Amino acid sequence: MAATVFAVATGTLVIMVDESKIARVTTTAEAKENPTYMSTNTIITANTSFLPKVQQAGNQKEFTVISPYRSEPDGIVSMIVEETKNQIQETLQEQRDVLERSIEVHKQKVEREKKKIHLTASEIDALEHIVEAEAGDQDVIGRILVANVVMNRVKAKEFPNDVKGVIYQNNGKVYQFSPVLDGSIKRVKVSKTTKEAVRRVLNGEDHSKGALYFVQRNIASKKNLSWFDRDLTRLFKHGCHTFYK
Repeated sequence: MAATVFAVATGTLVIMVDESKIARVTTTAEAKENPTYMSTNTIITANTSFLPKVQQAGNQKEFTVISPYRSEPDGIVSMIVEETKNQIQETLQEQRDVLERSIEVHKQKVEREKKKIHLTASEIDALEHIVEAEAGDQDVIGRILVANVVMNRVKAKEFPNDVKGVIYQNNGKVYQFSPVLDGSIKRVKVSKTTKEAVRRVLNGEDHSKGALYFVQRNIASKKNLSWFDRDLTRLFKHGCHTFYK
């Protein structure tokens, strides 16, 4: 007999079955006399007239069968009950896992949004040009690092608080970036790699460890290098540039 167990309480078994398969309540003792019956204290056999309670439930009937014995069901019914409990627990755990993953994805999305940098089209163009002029021969990370330095300066109180102010900063004696001094910032053609690097920086990618300066040591003057080594903290080297703060 096929039946789906929906709930079990002490001495009570709630099942859903086809009406044609409904049977009467039989005790464990009677079941033992007939080996075709299930060995349990709540047995469904062949006559509906002995059912104590019948309630309509849509196209099917929901039968609540109350055993005269006040003990938990055993044998096959116990196995069905345990399997159903396990399935319910597994389903609930799967739902909890899905919810936890959804929450984590949302948190990550919120964090990414917080890290995003919003610039005007003019500022993006200026950033792309200084990156191309300073690191156009470097890999994409090398270009990202130059853009990171510019953005770090925008946030630092000792520098101008906007992109163009940082790029074109001049204390009256020297420019902060040599491509501004020699005019190459205006002559370079921005590559797809540089555009990708700037896009990734604006989306929050940062490998700079807080760097505010960088120098290409093999072409820098001894005077400049002595200042970097004396007054700044060396962080790391990537490609042709060494980064400091």
